[in-house]
Amino acid sequence: MEKGEWIFCSVCGNKTKEINNMNDNKSQIRIYLIFILGICWALGIAAFCLQGNSQNTIYQILQKGFTAFPVIAALFTRRMTGDRSEWRISFRIWKNKKLWAFCAFAPGILIVMGTVLYFVLFPEQYSGIFNLGSLTGTEQVIHIANPLQFCVICVLAAAVCIPIQVLELGEEIGWREYLLPKQIAEYGVWSEKRNIAEWSLLGNRPFVGKL
Repeated sequence: MEKGEWIFCSVCGNKTKEINNMNDNKSQIRIYLIFILGICWALGIAAFCLQGNSQNTIYQILQKGFTAFPVIAALFTRRMTGDRSEWRISFRIWKNKKLWAFCAFAPGILIVMGTVLYFVLFPEQYSGIFNLGSLTGTEQVIHIANPLQFCVICVLAAAVCIPIQVLELGEEIGWREYLLPKQIAEYGVWSEKRNIAEWSLLGNRPFVGKL
């Protein structure tokens, strides 16, 4: 049961515990924002002040941990405030095999179709080389001898790795599932715009904008 003050019900005369959700929401909102923005901006400022390999290492931490930070912030806030409310997220989708197959294969197929369409419209942009730099942090490349075979492999690889992609939901779990309902309860439905501003302009700034 949440903390509050004992009051007497004017109707039945029984002693009842008043639940002060507004104060709890404010505390949870404040702790969450201080934690998540503190981590992102501390790493961003450190990267700005450092040079060379140290700077690259910090940016790699930001890149790899960025989607995990909101979940960690939510867990930390729950722990600090004793918040035992239910998580508003479910993985029951996995019980539907057809929907699972759709989620596993449809995005990869659509990405491949979009890529093919792009190079049909702009054939001079096609180099026959796939750059692994964004995935591995190196300058490795793959020479594509058979485009059709490469596309099939990419779709299958994306389907097999779909459990890893669940980690990308970290921002949704932290900012949307945990923080947004508390902001709406505290400040009204227009809090979604406030949530987006804090998420996009403040939370993403150290990583995307590199200060």
